[in-house]
Amino acid sequence: MKNTKILFIALFMSMALVFTSCNKDPEVGGTAVQEICGEWNVYTEDFDADFQIWTTNTVSNVNNKILITDRATLDAGLRFTVEANCDLGAKTFNCTNVPTQWWVETDGVMVRDTYT
Repeated sequence: MKNTKILFIALFMSMALVFTSCNKDPEVGGTAVQEICGEWNVYTEDFDADFQIWTTNTVSNVNNKILITDRATLDAGLRFTVEANCDLGAKTFNCTNVPTQWWVETDGVMVRDTYT
């Protein structure tokens, strides 16, 4: 009889745990600059060339800074990332006199160098 009570209590606790743990996934919010984040095709007259960039939010998630990462050179073993100023109202960005992080592949490992 004592074992039946313990079994009943254990079963009841297990059922209670199963039903209380089935809640919805939490709502995921956007970033401060999500309106201008994405993949972009860019043309430059200086080099008469098209290339692709990604724009993403920064770690600080503020509405006046974005990260720009070059996609055109991913297969060449060279990548760059730059933090740029942005204007969400005008949907523009500029990166004058900002530090650039270059990622160079060395012996299969990506190594970062920072230049201004």
